[in-house]
Amino acid sequence: QVGVDLEIVVVDDGSTQDVAGAIATLAEDRIRVVRNERPVGVAGARNRGIEHARGEWIGFVDDDDLWAPDKLGSQLEALEATGRRWAYTGAVNITAAGEVIGGAPPPPPEEVAASLPRRNTVPGGGSSVVAARSLIDEVGVFDPSLYNTEDWDMWIRMARAGLPAWVPRPLLAYRVHATNASLNVAEIISGAREIERRYGGPVDMTELRRHTARIQLRSNRPGA
Repeated sequence: QVGVDLEIVVVDDGSTQDVAGAIATLAEDRIRVVRNERPVGVAGARNRGIEHARGEWIGFVDDDDLWAPDKLGSQLEALEATGRRWAYTGAVNITAAGEVIGGAPPPPPEEVAASLPRRNTVPGGGSSVVAARSLIDEVGVFDPSLYNTEDWDMWIRMARAGLPAWVPRPLLAYRVHATNASLNVAEIISGAREIERRYGGPVDMTELRRHTARIQLRSNRPGA
């Protein structure tokens, strides 16, 4: 990331790989590794990173996603210009080989905030958002009881505290592969029902099912 003073907290969520050893070869003192001896899932891993982060702003990036070099800098500029406390960007979908296979301009902040109880309209999942530490302290961390909809739940709480800023450029690449959590249809539907129960919705289940169908077809899983 260019033009940004940052720290990197890598959360090794109980993997069998030598993550710390691989990172040590980089000789980069801005990187710290936090290891969970047993996997706790996406929400728990992100929360562990939040716990160990020391900065005023916190960004999230899953291990299979990619940031453009100016992502953080552009978001911080948007946050400073608007005085808001969280921001998202546009995103594209890519293959494992880096080929762009989809994407669309993100909706504006007012539309995102208004639609979140019905649809998760923040592009690119957790890897899109940067949030102020003060905002996370106010609304709470990711809910470990949710699988695949933990980011949606968090964005609703953030939107209730204030509008986001945005950078309407594709600064995030979401990598599509056979083990994406978004392929688990049953968990997505179950999580959506819980979002509806918590926040009143109603969740747009028609669009959600269309969305999950597109994901399955994109991943060559027509039976699902």
